Amino acid sequence: MGVVLALGFAGMEPYLAALLPLHVLWVWVRPEVVRVSAPGVVVAVALEGMGWLALLGAVLLALVLRAAAEDES
Repeated sequence: MGVVLALGFAGMEPYLAALLPLHVLWVWVRPEVVRVSAPGVVVAVALEGMGWLALLGAVLLALVLRAAAEDES
């Protein structure tokens, strides 16, 4: 909850602020979802136009979570 609020105060759209921490939870609960949805998060951040730093962070998060989801399977 605190991460979502912090991302919201940083200027991130509410749907992205909720979606990014949700991916961390999905690694443990439903790792097969991350394989499909991680690229979608990167595209959503890119389309939102939040800047190159946010896009780089989304790409790194997607790569780390995808690797973690592969290890869970």
